[in-house]
Amino acid sequence: LRLGSFFGTTMGEVQLTERLSELNFQKRFAEIKPNSFDKVQGSHIAFSVLDFLGVGGQTMVFCNACASGNYAIGWGFEQIRQGNLDVAICGGVDAFSRVAFTGFNRLLSLTPDKCRPFSANRKGLVVSEGVGVLLLEDLEKARTRGAHVYCEIAGCGLGMDAFHMTSPHPEGQGAYESILRAMAQGHVTPPEVDFISAHGTGTPANDKTESIAIKKVFGEDSRIPVNSIKSMIGHTMGAASAIEAAMTCLSLDRGVLLPTMNWEVPDPDCVADCVPNHSRIFKGRVALSNSFAFGGNTSCLLMVKEMEKVK
Repeated sequence: LRLGSFFGTTMGEVQLTERLSELNFQKRFAEIKPNSFDKVQGSHIAFSVLDFLGVGGQTMVFCNACASGNYAIGWGFEQIRQGNLDVAICGGVDAFSRVAFTGFNRLLSLTPDKCRPFSANRKGLVVSEGVGVLLLEDLEKARTRGAHVYCEIAGCGLGMDAFHMTSPHPEGQGAYESILRAMAQGHVTPPEVDFISAHGTGTPANDKTESIAIKKVFGEDSRIPVNSIKSMIGHTMGAASAIEAAMTCLSLDRGVLLPTMNWEVPDPDCVADCVPNHSRIFKGRVALSNSFAFGGNTSCLLMVKEMEKVK
């Protein structure tokens, strides 16, 4: 069995670095174990998964800011698609850290109360932590072994508009191109897309520019449902896109769209339907999962329930 472990992260093992710094500052050297510094390396994340399972295989860790999880999933998807691997364990992970919290606070990106994606009175994001993992394998092999197939990954669009270190491109250029690339790889047209899982951070700039990119692809008057689960779980950094990809799989499999909570005031600059405040029964088969990050890192996954029934 050719196996791979691919994970994305923003902060890596920074919480361990913070703890070691505390012990060093307090001169509590006896509490610093010799192998502690080995675990600080970001590569330790992907290796630890295989080590826990007691197996060997390829490992890779992606550090593409908050789009890291999608980059890891996209890499695993390509390895399976090209026949290089049989199984890919892909995802994203980030633990809460003072570095991330302080950094976003200094950027004035944090909300003083709650996260309100796509609402005109949105004020920022909430920093949180989490992990999301997908198990990828060839569709026919999964069916042969009787596995439950939640959905198929049909395309992955990655980009780098490099507009600014922290601000999104004002016209959503990288986001727009990533969406088009994912759809092109899966041979899907805009009218065939039923739902979008948004990056949806709740910051004024992100939600506006993501909406611009979506409207460029689907039309100014599009009412395609676009939700943001960051309104409920916060921004989990490098884990965000992987958790949202898992949510998209489950939405397609179970026929339910999760809501964008805390929405209060319509914003003409944002998408028309953000699935506000209440979940919704969903019969669609094609979805996009967006993730757009600092430095111009942009990504989009095309996810489909039973691809042969879409065409």
